[in-house]
Amino acid sequence: MEYCRSSPGCWCATVGHEHLTGAVHAWCGAQLLRDLRSISEADPTGQLRALAMANTLLEAHHAARMAREQGVTVLNAGDLARIRNLNRGGRVRGQDDNQRQRDQRSRQTRER
Repeated sequence: MEYCRSSPGCWCATVGHEHLTGAVHAWCGAQLLRDLRSISEADPTGQLRALAMANTLLEAHHAARMAREQGVTVLNAGDLARIRNLNRGGRVRGQDDNQRQRDQRSRQTRER
């Protein structure tokens, strides 16, 4: 297995990322999960959105892995619907969590 090593500390597998030929470095799922974890740990009750989004990524990863193992190149409608619903739930949670906040970051979160 090849590893990208294109940014310090990144050991994400490049298998499956061959289509990113023009990218210097793609933000891999593992890096994004680490970032979401650090957000969640910094404010566990105020930023449940980070945990919800991490769970969405993990669900998508598991669904894609299962599809590949079965030789399928696209996710079925049920898997896609579940992932989309998890994503929507995470977005709504973030908007709700930041509804009464007045700082710039909270305003930006509500607008997304």
